[in-house]
This record gives sequence, structure tokens and C-alpha cells, in this order.
Amino acid sequence: MSLMLAALALSVTAYLLGVFVNRAAHESPLLHPVVVATFAAVAMLLALNLFGHPFAGTYLEENAILIEGLMLGITAFALPLIDNARRLIRDLLGIFAVTALAGIAIGGTSLLIAYAFGLPAEAIAAIGIRSVTNPMAAVIAAANGISVEIAMLSVFVTGMIGIVISEKLLSWIGVTDERRVGLMLGITCHTFGVVRALEISPLSAAYATVGMIVTGLLYAFSVPWILALLT
Repeated sequence: MSLMLAALALSVTAYLLGVFVNRAAHESPLLHPVVVATFAAVAMLLALNLFGHPFAGTYLEENAILIEGLMLGITAFALPLIDNARRLIRDLLGIFAVTALAGIAIGGTSLLIAYAFGLPAEAIAAIGIRSVTNPMAAVIAAANGISVEIAMLSVFVTGMIGIVISEKLLSWIGVTDERRVGLMLGITCHTFGVVRALEISPLSAAYATVGMIVTGLLYAFSVPWILALLT
């Protein structure tokens, strides 16, 4: 119990530090609260490890309650879907088409890069699901016998980098429609993207949520086929 409380305290402290730094930097996307919190938590764990404290090795396990909370929290994303159901239904075919094309492009490039580096099939497949939200990625990885740790790391890094640069890239090419921004955030940045879309508008969050869900379903059905081709 004491280790669990310590893990929770470290996580919450790191996140509050991230929020403080982000606000002090006028909410710069380069200093997103989760990005700052991640580096802060890693720094704390490295410091503990240097002093020989075994806590770093059990940190993830002791944080299981936060992971479970993330899975529950994702269900709250249904609220924007309900509020914007009519607009979503009207654009549903377009959303499916865009999400499928984006998923194929993201997954295909990920697989090609990982294959070029000579990684084993299981690692390639784990990296390939980097655009799936962590709870779904963990289930997909476990069900197909691939590394859950590599999958979760790939998902986290993708979301963290995507949330920092994605909106800037869209603004450079002139995409400002909140629906399109939200859909892009959901497809490429999963939970990170939906949370960011909520800050834009409920409509943007609705499109982000659908993009995230459809991307997850696409990979859930395609990963077994990919593994069969790789092995």
C-alpha cells in the first residue's frame, strides 16, 4: 500500500509540475503538461535508481490504479459523441474513409521503418500499433502475443510528439476546421489528441473520439494478418 501511494504521489506531483510549467510558458505546446510530467517522473525515478532504491522497478506496477482509471476515463469521451451525433452520422462515411487511409499510411510506414532496422516480427507489430490508444493497444498486443511494453511505449511516444507538433503542421497547410483538426488528433494522437480536442470544442472532441475508436478497431482486426505475413 505504501508503494502504491508513493507511485501515485510521484505521478500526481509530476503532472502538477507539468501544468505549472505549461501555464508559466503561456500554454506552449512544446511544454505540454504530460510531456513535462513525463520527463519529471523519469528524472525522479532515475535519481532514486542512482541511490539504489528499488522503487523504479515497480513504479509501473504500483501505478496500476491510474491505468485502470485511464480505461474508465475513456468512456467519458462518449458525451461529446451524444451531443454531436447528427453531425457525426452525416459525415460518418467520410470519417471511416479518412481514418482507414490514415491508419494504413501510419501503420504501413511504421512497419517499413521497423523492418528496415531488422527488428523481430513481434517488435515490428508492436510498433505498428503506435496510433492506438493505450488501453486498446495493450489488449491488442496481449491478445496477439506481442510485447505490451513496446506497444505502450510506442503509443505514448507517438501521442506525446503528435500533440506537440500536429496542430502546427495543420495550421501551416491551412487546415483550421475544428472537425478536421479533431479527427486528425484522434487518429494520430489517440487519448492525448481527444483531450486536446476537448480544449478546442465539444464538436472537435466528438470527431477526435470517433477517429480514435475507428483507428483502434482497424488495428485490432489487422494485427493478426500482419503477424501472419511477418512470421
